[in-house]
Amino acid sequence: MEKWVKKLARGKVLDVGTGTGILAFAARNAKRVLGVDIDKESVEYAKSKNKFKNVEFKVSNLFSNVKGKFDLIIFNPPYLPISKYDNGIDTTNNGTIEKFLKEAKKFLNKNGEILICFSSLTKINFDKRYSWEKLDEKNVGFEKIYVYRLKVLND
Repeated sequence: MEKWVKKLARGKVLDVGTGTGILAFAARNAKRVLGVDIDKESVEYAKSKNKFKNVEFKVSNLFSNVKGKFDLIIFNPPYLPISKYDNGIDTTNNGTIEKFLKEAKKFLNKNGEILICFSSLTKINFDKRYSWEKLDEKNVGFEKIYVYRLKVLND
């Protein structure tokens, strides 16, 4: 995912579910980067590691605390069943990815894109509001990890 963020980051970038901020930091060559996460401790950690003036972090449940439009939205959600590290967020079957996709369109600039990462263990509804282009696939033991680029289809 990181290599694709570095290649595609431009303009204004939103990193949803930023965690420690690694992908927000990878996008630092963009004009402005906002990393958001539902977990306050993760956001505080990312802020403490931030050395870039154009990168900022704040707490948000998906888009609940986000304003504006972006050229690239990054989404690398937890994609395995609940663990102690996910704060009870299980995105394998609870609809988090679908909620993200339903809202994301409103936060994209014209010609904006989404980068999303998920596991072969995750149930994915390939939302028909977007075109889906597989950029990467990696075998990791008992699963495959995918990186897709999404673009909004015309209404």
